[in-house]
Amino acid sequence: GALKYVCVCVCVCVCVCHAGVKLEARHCEALEEIFRRVYVNVLNLEGCGLEDDGALALLEMVEFYEAAHILILSNNPKLQRQTWLALSRMMKRAAFLHYIDLSQTAVDMNAVPLVGRSLRANCPLVTLHLERNSLSGPRLVILAAALKANTCLAHLYVGDNGLTAEDALMLGAMLKGNRRLELLDIRDNHLLDQGVVLLCQALSTQEHGLTALVLWNNRFTSKSVPAMATMLALHKTLHTLEVGRNRLGNDGMDSLKLGLMRNRSILRLGIMELGLTTTGTIALAEYIGESPVLETVNVRRNNIKLGGLLALARAHKLSQTVTKLDVDTNIKCDQVLTVLCCTCDTYTGGVCLCCCSVSS
Repeated sequence: GALKYVCVCVCVCVCVCHAGVKLEARHCEALEEIFRRVYVNVLNLEGCGLEDDGALALLEMVEFYEAAHILILSNNPKLQRQTWLALSRMMKRAAFLHYIDLSQTAVDMNAVPLVGRSLRANCPLVTLHLERNSLSGPRLVILAAALKANTCLAHLYVGDNGLTAEDALMLGAMLKGNRRLELLDIRDNHLLDQGVVLLCQALSTQEHGLTALVLWNNRFTSKSVPAMATMLALHKTLHTLEVGRNRLGNDGMDSLKLGLMRNRSILRLGIMELGLTTTGTIALAEYIGESPVLETVNVRRNNIKLGGLLALARAHKLSQTVTKLDVDTNIKCDQVLTVLCCTCDTYTGGVCLCCCSVSS
């Protein structure tokens, strides 16, 4: 119907602009006819080459018509102070706006205080994307200080911002004072061991609060895992832990297992590309077999041989909760089929072993 027609129109505009056609002020004003007639749930203006004139007109229309729950402005690096002022005012006043994507929008020292002011004022925003904005340093200090007092934001994405251990200290201080934030995605940064330890120490004092932590590709090793294991033993609401593409190895997995065995909340575990071999896989299998709550595990892109695959298959038999286990392996297809048959012999319902084999 009408809503479908509007979504198609908006998507066409975004697609054209994303291909290199600039969305000018006159184009933005034409969108008012859409906002006036029907409600648009998602306004996606990614990569439209927006500048202040067009962006100001759009923000005024969005606020006036209460036009979007979800506003995507990512990859528009030419936004200037006037746009950030307007966006800050709208964030504070627009109860309908729950999701903003500001990834790769050059959130500089002129913009961060304005965004921080809105967050400190408890704007109703639930999800905020700030990836690829080089937020490390003073900008993150301002953002973290604002979030410490915020009681509305639930999902924060700050991946690929060059964040370091010093930034992790600021995030840790924020988490100690913030009990509302549920998801913290810090993927593709440079926290290293020191930063991960600081973050885990802060979470160890929290017990309740964060439900999802994404530490994908932060270049930490097994040295930081004891602090993570301690945090896991103490934290009672963390449901998702993603530590893939880090250098934990077998020793790290063995230490992580100790914390996981004492945890009763982890439902989803991401451990891709940890450098695991059979020894580390067996340690993981011991945890899978004993966890009373674990549902999903992703252990792809590790060097899992037949012994490790057999251990995982046995863990499947023992588990009463795991419904999905993602594995890939380079052992021969007939050996994989043997393992799968062993698993199916004692299938107890609801368990799916997703195994991708590359024949040697």
